[in-house]
Amino acid sequence: MLEDDVRLAEDFGSALKAAKDWALLPFDVIKIETMGQRVWVSRKKRPAFPGHALSRLRSCHQGTAGYIVSREGTRRLLDLTTRMDRAIDDLMFDAALGSGSLDVLQLEPALCIQEMWLGELDETSEFASSIEPLRLSLRELRRKRKGLAKLTRETARPFERLYLRLRRASLEHVKIAFGKA
Repeated sequence: MLEDDVRLAEDFGSALKAAKDWALLPFDVIKIETMGQRVWVSRKKRPAFPGHALSRLRSCHQGTAGYIVSREGTRRLLDLTTRMDRAIDDLMFDAALGSGSLDVLQLEPALCIQEMWLGELDETSEFASSIEPLRLSLRELRRKRKGLAKLTRETARPFERLYLRLRRASLEHVKIAFGKA
């Protein structure tokens, strides 16, 4: 899946030829995009094709400008979307909001990036995002927890942080690079 405002890496064609071999890997979604941010990925990497590797995505990496979905991943996404109450990229690429049940791989370096993350567009561009205002309004609509729900969340927070620190011993915090354009 590719959005219409992505810039593709020059080796995108080579990646498509190699992608047939990726079908043998266990995954639900392969994220082939970057937004230029730092994310947590597993230290264990699998060669994808020359100069690129696949690793498990272990933190939020929003954006749906470029990804590959397996047949099983499609089934899982359909199950997760029976009630759409959040943005799809939150559901797919943020474990805290839903993707914990998905097996998501990150391609490093990424094969695509949205033009807006390259800093080459302004809001008046014909390629400027038409869904960004909607995405912001959806995030504003999320209700903050109150009462017992807030107390439960705040009580659990130190234990969640300890768990994350222990888990991150097997991870690395990397900035996902964009392949050559």
